[in-house]
Amino acid sequence: MDLLKTLLLYMTLLYTSSVQSMPDVDGYLANMVTPTPYVSVEVTPVPTATPTPVPTVEVSVNPEYKTLVMGSKGDDVTRLQETLKTYGYYVGEVDGRYGNQTRQAVELFQYHHGLSADGIAGRATQSVLYDSGAVRPAPQASETPAPEVTEVPAETPAPTLVPPRVPTDTPAPTDTPAPTPEPEFLAMEGWVIQVQGQELPLAVEVGNKGATEPVLPYSYGDTLYVPLQQVLEGAGVFVIPSDMDNPGYAFAVGDNVYRLSYGMDQQGNPINLEMTLGGTRQLMPIRDIRLVGDMLYLPCESITAVTGITFAKGDQQIILVTLP
Repeated sequence: MDLLKTLLLYMTLLYTSSVQSMPDVDGYLANMVTPTPYVSVEVTPVPTATPTPVPTVEVSVNPEYKTLVMGSKGDDVTRLQETLKTYGYYVGEVDGRYGNQTRQAVELFQYHHGLSADGIAGRATQSVLYDSGAVRPAPQASETPAPEVTEVPAETPAPTLVPPRVPTDTPAPTDTPAPTPEPEFLAMEGWVIQVQGQELPLAVEVGNKGATEPVLPYSYGDTLYVPLQQVLEGAGVFVIPSDMDNPGYAFAVGDNVYRLSYGMDQQGNPINLEMTLGGTRQLMPIRDIRLVGDMLYLPCESITAVTGITFAKGDQQIILVTLP
């Protein structure tokens, strides 16, 4: 009986001790962290700007132009590169090869003239470039100013002791050669042009204005220029002018029939000289041409290379012209 009482008393002490050692439930729940509720934020989409379409240049498509693509070579590609370079679209070397730079220049030109920017110089693209007279120069990229950076002052380092510099002899400055000045297109005053032994008149009537203009040779550096049409007419060669939309003229020397054509840029200067023999384009060493009044001046070197007409400086300020 005493053993039973002793066992009951022992179990009562164990239960009381375990209850007293349990943590405070209210304090434990109070220390728990309540999660932050999720808040939905509605984002307003930013509208995308619609680019302004480039107006298409209206021009009649010339079916004589050949389509030029990547890998094309020859004079047609050379003319394409030169003309694109004139308006600032092509910046590479004029080598007569249709490569990536030429394709990119064609794409940029097509985009700014409302054409399909596929990089292929087809008949429509060449007609706008050569015949429309409404070519838009390549836009210049605007310079974007760099963002202003606020400099954070850094700790000033301790000064470093620099040993004194021993002076040395300063070499004398080398004279930099002055750049070669650009030659001028100058009239050769006092000179006359003699064709087949017959001197051209000092002034001729040009166009339908009824006014006369002096017939003089011109020089551009070492290159001699003459008005070919007036030289041909002075030699008795019949010259057939083209229409106003395609400036130029046709003429025959011996048994050969030539056609001369050119275009005009937006400043009214002649460009893109072409000479064909029997419909075939002829290579010319110089394609630069000038307009003096209403007379078109061509470099004698190119005239000789295509037609065989020769030019020589004679005594007493005479330009001697000989037809083949």
